[in-house]
Amino acid sequence: MSPTTPETGPDGIEVVRKKLWAVPTRRQLILGGGAALGGAVLLGACGDDDDSSSSSSGDDTSTGGDDTAALPGEGKTIGLAVNLLNLYVQYVAAGVIEASQAAGYDFIGTNANFDVAKQVADIESMVAQGIDGLVILPVDAEAAATAAQLAQDAGVAVGHALWPGPSTGDEFFTSVAALDSVAGGRLIGEWIVENTEPGQIIVSQGIVGQGFSERIDEGLDAVLEGTDWEIVVREQGFFDPAVAVEIVETGIQANPDVSIIIDYSASMAGGISSFLENNGIENITHLTSDIDDNLLQWFGTPYLAGTRYYSPAQTGLLPALEVRKAIEGGTPTFEQPIDQVIATADNIDQVIADNPFNYPEYNDITSNI
Repeated sequence: MSPTTPETGPDGIEVVRKKLWAVPTRRQLILGGGAALGGAVLLGACGDDDDSSSSSSGDDTSTGGDDTAALPGEGKTIGLAVNLLNLYVQYVAAGVIEASQAAGYDFIGTNANFDVAKQVADIESMVAQGIDGLVILPVDAEAAATAAQLAQDAGVAVGHALWPGPSTGDEFFTSVAALDSVAGGRLIGEWIVENTEPGQIIVSQGIVGQGFSERIDEGLDAVLEGTDWEIVVREQGFFDPAVAVEIVETGIQANPDVSIIIDYSASMAGGISSFLENNGIENITHLTSDIDDNLLQWFGTPYLAGTRYYSPAQTGLLPALEVRKAIEGGTPTFEQPIDQVIATADNIDQVIADNPFNYPEYNDITSNI
């Protein structure tokens, strides 16, 4: 089956399914397989589950017979339910695949397109298809917990790729990507206080209801409280560059003394940086959150000062590894801390080298969820 060909599952839910067998790298052996997860790792290459791969795997030129141990994920599936599809989400998906592929799991991905009811229906459909593990990048935190409970009741281990913090729904998750967004908001606020003059601020949030933007707000507000920095506009940008640009444009018109712009995703930051460049605005400090390939071009320009960097791939990789542990009989760890740091033109290359944000070898799969 081609990795770029979606198929329709029960209830008409469109999914992308991919067989994830490949020769593991040394890093994959350390992170994803072997004794740490209680399973063996295949040390030979396998292709997709199509005719060509069948004939390839049958063309054995080795001697002494087949001594390859069974893969712990053989015959099992890990699903991913995402809230939309942009570069950030593709990187999260790549992390899930990186965690799964060396062990032979199938992969199913669904895209809710910001529709809460669709995401719940997607998860119900995947559970009905018999998935063994699931990672959720939620549209809404409460709905994600409801869907996780449904999956858990069916014996499916569930990971959370954007955990907003402790809640009553935590009991339904096997493991979570513990990105401390309150601390992230504080990082942003502290950088602003240390590197800019007091002034008016426009904030473009992501989506209120996920729990993500609210936590950044909390940390940012705590740092700015009692200072001469003032947030004059704070609106949801819905991770949409066009919406974010509209927030910035109307905010500047209403508040011509604005000197700082903060947004909560690289997907919005690219649009804002382009707006600033197109309008010759070089006296506004612009800080964003997370990272994508498109954002890299703006580092070192007057239109982007930096980002609160964390790896989207890591937020998929770490909970998916713990989901694997649960499937394979190990003991998963609930909280998987996600690294975060302010990255600027001075250190962005080293930050990415230390903690990559994507596994581009999976782009043909992740771009078609």
